[in-house]
Amino acid sequence: GPNSTIIVTEYNRSVQAFLVGGVDRIVNMNWDAIMPPPASAGRQHYLTAISKVDDQLVEVIDVEKVLAEIVPYNAKVSS
Repeated sequence: GPNSTIIVTEYNRSVQAFLVGGVDRIVNMNWDAIMPPPASAGRQHYLTAISKVDDQLVEVIDVEKVLAEIVPYNAKVSS
């Protein structure tokens, strides 16, 4: 739609695009500000870490897990 945004990423020598409703901002963080997800998230959840930005909870998703479910990777990567 007119308010959609595409985020383009590169992972494992592959380029992906994610269609999202919008982006507030991109934040660079120190690793010491990243915390493990709560145990209640479970092992099958896409949540891989959490943090806080301006007193708001930020969730870090496991992009590799998301991509593995959307497009199973069966091809060999040539070097």
